[in-house]
Amino acid sequence: MAPIPKKENIMNLKKVTAVSFAAVCIIALPVGLQATSLDLSNALGRVMDGVSANSTVDEAYVNSLVDRANGLASSTFDISGHTYTLMNDPVAVMPYAIFVTGSAVGNDHVVDVGLTGYRYLAVKYDGSNGSLLVWDILGLTGNVTVPGSDLGWTQNNYMLFNGAGGADGPRVPEAGSSLALLGLALVCLGLIKRHVTAC
Repeated sequence: MAPIPKKENIMNLKKVTAVSFAAVCIIALPVGLQATSLDLSNALGRVMDGVSANSTVDEAYVNSLVDRANGLASSTFDISGHTYTLMNDPVAVMPYAIFVTGSAVGNDHVVDVGLTGYRYLAVKYDGSNGSLLVWDILGLTGNVTVPGSDLGWTQNNYMLFNGAGGADGPRVPEAGSSLALLGLALVCLGLIKRHVTAC
């Protein structure tokens, strides 16, 4: 017959389990919620001469910049009367954008891209009179701060896009955070095992 565990050992095991769970939660929280500031130095590109508030047209603006990033001089997505400027040329081939959602940018200049993230973020500055800035935000999650103005116009709306064909890739924490979580989990398992065998 197995010995009955002592009451104080059971209480200690509960304490260790609760503390371990709290530690994992505190360490895991920053992995999913990054705070990132975007600016012109990391923008994919800009569309000028007024931008409409239509998801189909917004998608075309982003895809015109994607074509330029993929090496084309012009795009079948180009809308006449607009200027498309590639500001940063990524190394990898980029997928076309598919509109997902959009809303107004608040006075804090922050856009919440959620826990799963998106592929592209586009921000309109002064709508039909101004410009549109586009960023490749693959791998970013949480709150993203965008510039409050572009060429003198203030921001008013943002749009989020996924990549066509599931080309966004998996959103995983960076390696250091993953190793820290794995190490913490192993320590917690060791403590739990030690307390269980002591009972």
